[in-house]
Amino acid sequence: MKNHIFYHCDLDGSCSAAIVLKLLRELDTDLEVDCMPVDYKDGIQVDDVDEDDIIYLVDFTPSRDDFESLLCVTDKDNIIWIDHHQTNIDKVVDLFDGELPKGSLSDDLPSASMLAHDFLFDGKPSLAVTLVDKWDTWTHNNDTTVLDFVWAAKSTGIEYNPTSEYWMRLLSNDDRSREAMGQLMIQGRAARSFDQKQMESKLSHHGFDVNVPTSRSSVVLRGKALNCGLINSFAFKSCENKGYDVWVTFYFDGNQYTVSLYKARDDLDVHLGQLASDMGGGGHAGAAGFQCKELPEWMIRLENDEI
Repeated sequence: MKNHIFYHCDLDGSCSAAIVLKLLRELDTDLEVDCMPVDYKDGIQVDDVDEDDIIYLVDFTPSRDDFESLLCVTDKDNIIWIDHHQTNIDKVVDLFDGELPKGSLSDDLPSASMLAHDFLFDGKPSLAVTLVDKWDTWTHNNDTTVLDFVWAAKSTGIEYNPTSEYWMRLLSNDDRSREAMGQLMIQGRAARSFDQKQMESKLSHHGFDVNVPTSRSSVVLRGKALNCGLINSFAFKSCENKGYDVWVTFYFDGNQYTVSLYKARDDLDVHLGQLASDMGGGGHAGAAGFQCKELPEWMIRLENDEI
């Protein structure tokens, strides 16, 4: 029997997977565990899943087709499902006739890492889980401790690697955790300062305005777009308080585009997850995304100076 951990390929997903991995190591260090990063554009592969294997889905809900494929090879009682992307959960929840797999689901709050901790462990979460939770649910209020940790996670590579021993130290909730956190804070502070200067330069050279339509209302959002991948809304810090409603990032991977949307102001009364869902993606109220073979018309028009 093997344990498969399918985790969303971001900081919250990696932290969630690391929490599961910590539990499994505490149960039996000889357990066979397979950690698989997933993104919505790729889906999950079930070829290596056997009937008796245990499946962990953390910070991620498979597409309807993928979930049906998974249920063809294993029973739902072998699935632990932990997620907070409500728009994606809603697309598959009817598959279970009211009897969901074990796990913990929520609507946006808290993060998957906090859900994973509370479902699998007793007691207070480590500082790392708390910081990831504040970052992923956008409740950090620009707390520099949160920001420095996030940038440290990026610069050390643990953002996408739940098997890193760094995570085991950070989740230990003892002196090892405090020592590791102290080291990361120093590294993150320097990385964040450098990154901000880089993003200001990218925006000045590759940023442009867009008008983002909302299919569920007549509202048109004023956005600033940047042709750059693997970044977040902090790339737009130099454009804050300039009348924008939404930040848009996009990149092409040789096969398709990945487009990310971020709320540019706190009082924006548009659910970006619903907007992205209408375009085949999903996400949260304040941050969402989708993949596409061709950029939406509103992006193409602007690039061709038609707006």
